[in-house]
Amino acid sequence: MYAACTMPTVRPATPEDEEGIVDLWVGLTTYHRTIEEVWPKRWTGPRETWRANLLKLLRVVWRDPARQVVFVATNDKDIVGFVRAGLYEEGPVLAHIETLFVAEQHRGAGIARALVEVAERWCRERGADEVAIEFIARNDLAKHTYQRLGYRPFLVTYMKRLAEQEEA
Repeated sequence: MYAACTMPTVRPATPEDEEGIVDLWVGLTTYHRTIEEVWPKRWTGPRETWRANLLKLLRVVWRDPARQVVFVATNDKDIVGFVRAGLYEEGPVLAHIETLFVAEQHRGAGIARALVEVAERWCRERGADEVAIEFIARNDLAKHTYQRLGYRPFLVTYMKRLAEQEEA
């Protein structure tokens, strides 16, 4: 399905990695827009808005390294994948893998597995004994990837815009 490539290095991300991470993240958001019709308003608008919002999320990670982390997979100088994880006191599961993305040309080489494993280890080292992953409902690729990694369905989230009645 995808071309094989050498296994990249997985390491903790730094603020110097922001542009590479955001470039991939915009790619993930673009893909999501092709498979899903329902979007929270904060995920709409021009790509520049997406980039600004994603940079804000990354900067929260840099400010709270005890509770949030991003790992990147690098192939020489390029970032080819990333995973973002966090610990939360609220909710049913302490640890969450918030975002996982591998560039299309690097899929099938075990990069997603390596990124998830390092994120799980990070969570475990901070006292988590469970980790949850959320993804766009229609993202069958993500569903199959997470199932191969041992994840099973737990919660289902539905979303409705409260202003829908007025817009109709």
